[in-house]
Amino acid sequence: MMTNLSIRRLFLTLAIICCASPIYAQKAGTKYFADSTSGYRFKPLKDWNNIPIKPSLESQGVIARFASAKELNIRLPNNQVGSAPSGLYILRFETTRAATTGGQAGSLRNKVNKQASSSLDSLHKALPSLAPIRDWEGVFEKPHLEAEDEKIRKGLIAQHLIYKGPNQYAIELYIDCWTIPANDYDFCFVYILPDQVKKNKKWFKAFEKSVKSFQFIDQTDAVSKVGQGGSYTEQFEYHKTLAEKVTGWTAHPTPGKKYIIKTSSDDKNFIKDVITRLEQSRAVFEKDFPPSDEMTHVSVVRLCKNRDEFSKYGNTSPGTAGYFNPGSTELVLYDSKNRDRRETLAVMSHEAFHQYCHFLFDQSAAHRWFDEGHGDYYGSFEFKGKKANATAHMPGGLDRFQGIKTLVREETYKPLAQHLNADHPTWQNQGPGNTSCYEQSWSIVYMLRQGALGNLPKKVWKKEYGNIIPNYIKVLNDGFAREYKKIRDGAKEEQKFLDPKKNYKEWERLESFQASPSRWLQVADRDKIWKDAMEASWGQIDLDEFESTWLMFVRKYLK
Repeated sequence: MMTNLSIRRLFLTLAIICCASPIYAQKAGTKYFADSTSGYRFKPLKDWNNIPIKPSLESQGVIARFASAKELNIRLPNNQVGSAPSGLYILRFETTRAATTGGQAGSLRNKVNKQASSSLDSLHKALPSLAPIRDWEGVFEKPHLEAEDEKIRKGLIAQHLIYKGPNQYAIELYIDCWTIPANDYDFCFVYILPDQVKKNKKWFKAFEKSVKSFQFIDQTDAVSKVGQGGSYTEQFEYHKTLAEKVTGWTAHPTPGKKYIIKTSSDDKNFIKDVITRLEQSRAVFEKDFPPSDEMTHVSVVRLCKNRDEFSKYGNTSPGTAGYFNPGSTELVLYDSKNRDRRETLAVMSHEAFHQYCHFLFDQSAAHRWFDEGHGDYYGSFEFKGKKANATAHMPGGLDRFQGIKTLVREETYKPLAQHLNADHPTWQNQGPGNTSCYEQSWSIVYMLRQGALGNLPKKVWKKEYGNIIPNYIKVLNDGFAREYKKIRDGAKEEQKFLDPKKNYKEWERLESFQASPSRWLQVADRDKIWKDAMEASWGQIDLDEFESTWLMFVRKYLK
């Protein structure tokens, strides 16, 4: 979700992980970080914090992530000052070796026969997701430091190599990689450092000292993954265990058993407010958009304790107030206590609507006027006891009210035929401001919703306007359901002729068709569904007349 201040904040945002301060980051830490499920411990650099791992990075093999609590400003090529990525990723890759010596799995393994393994290939696949180098292929061909053996301690040798290349802003980045072999997998420590010229040696020495504190520890069983097929209790315990692997994080259940809150906040009253607002918002969604089938998915909400932690976790731009990730189905936000906590609650309701729609439409998206317009509509709700009341205002920089008033007064809004039918990129960039699209969609949805509730004068309301949203939803839902049935049925039919053991790759591909049919829906089929939904809703009214009425509503009746 974008705030009204975001356009002024989007200058040169270079950080993937906030840079470490030269005062603190060059010092090796004295305290161990231990991960018993992975079987190791080491000493992170002083004042470097443990950061949660995004699901997309977990799939790359990342098992831990660290960044400094303080930022480091560096000089850019144009003599301006900015921030650049710096931090640590720890990865673990399964590998194969011809022979091993040493203790049993989980014990101290000091002597490992270093045979050719796939770790370097796996690392090369993962690195582009960790650092924004322009030309990784060229960087891989000519490492800054060719691979060489480095002694960690007696009997344990690591492979050390360094890559170097410019990011998209021409900032030179060092990628300092250490691979430590174990019996059946390798640990890879990947430090990312912007070129500090005179200070580089101190940084590399600190990295080396940190890596050489590495020790194997007794390994405990990893928590078994629990998917949506598990009970709420099973899913909660699974997510709680994962959350608590990161220092300072835990998880909280919700009374309705539809959400799990992962958070680093220790403010119990605020967490209670978050849970209450979340469940109140869900009740409104289900009333306004009753699902055709029971929605059993348990949704994860990640609440970071502050903006800095939020930005590091999601690599977000300064103008982002929260977001829903359809890939992981996770809603991510932060406690805006330093500004206005009402903003956190408003953003949460907005993004929770996106999360709800993700499952309402079987992982597919609607037009942006519907998605973002309703998101802001629910973000403006006030909850008093059991009463849920829509207002025309959201708190702080989230408010859309004055923006739409200005667009209409200055006649810089987009014609409704253009605005409503826009694809996602066109809608996002319609201008004149970066939140104008939100303001226009919100005002349309607000008018339709309030009119359907009987809260608008007859001058700006016609009975047929009340059918726009219901008709749009029905045709959209029916269209996606029809196309997804074809995809799922086709996959099941193909599986009849396959042996899942002999043809496991093809079998898994067909399984993905059934689990996520939206990924396999043809763009032309999606566009037809959208077109049919628009025809069944907006196509049934005089759009020019509605536009004139909407303008009157914004000018005279929107308060």
